[in-house]
Amino acid sequence: VTPGFGAGHKAYDNYSKHMASWGFAVIGIDFTNAGDHPQSAEDILDTIDWVEQGLSPLGDSVDTNFVATAGHSAGGKVAFGAASIDPDRIGAVIGWDPVNAGGPPCDILIFGSSDDPDAFCNRDPVAPNPLTGQTGIMDTMVAASLTFASPPGGPFTPEQHAANYFYDGTVNADAVYVLFPDGRHINWGPTAGDNNFEAQVGKPSGMAWLLRHLLGVSGPGIDAYIPPQAEGIEVQSKSP
Repeated sequence: VTPGFGAGHKAYDNYSKHMASWGFAVIGIDFTNAGDHPQSAEDILDTIDWVEQGLSPLGDSVDTNFVATAGHSAGGKVAFGAASIDPDRIGAVIGWDPVNAGGPPCDILIFGSSDDPDAFCNRDPVAPNPLTGQTGIMDTMVAASLTFASPPGGPFTPEQHAANYFYDGTVNADAVYVLFPDGRHINWGPTAGDNNFEAQVGKPSGMAWLLRHLLGVSGPGIDAYIPPQAEGIEVQSKSP
């Protein structure tokens, strides 16, 4: 589980604990350099290596033949990036409103904490869009992708970098795109709770997605959540 820009993995404990309650080993990671998204994707792969080599506290209790990535905002983008780099090991991706951009505009991030915003932004730049403009980068991904989205065009979800990029870019696997017309980008992050509409839809459908595409579980209990069925959402789905 990978965090959005400026957040830490513990902000997503609501989702992580839910997945763990179904028997999945869930590892939340914080990036070595959150502004460098290619490096962040490598951080995910290094974490998988760490577990495969038996170096983690989990020992040999984890079956690394079944690996998924999940992330919010920039962390969602990095989750897709890792799946594109390592299609042999990552079989499913869940993106909580992933954003295909370097991060929110710098003046949003500083919240007035600097007297010289330009100097602040120049000193702490964010890597630009390593997935945008790289023709075919998503073509290597074979992981089934479930993408949740708030309406594009907000301050954290610029129109040209919105979550639909990841749905459109998934061409070699099943993909579902779930738009919450009244959703807010931060509702998948630190504010997520059991009474949050995004969580009410996202947690069961995300779990069904992992059970189907990692473990091959099928049946009415799974099919009822893929694609998600709820009033107030718009769903697209496709298969290769």
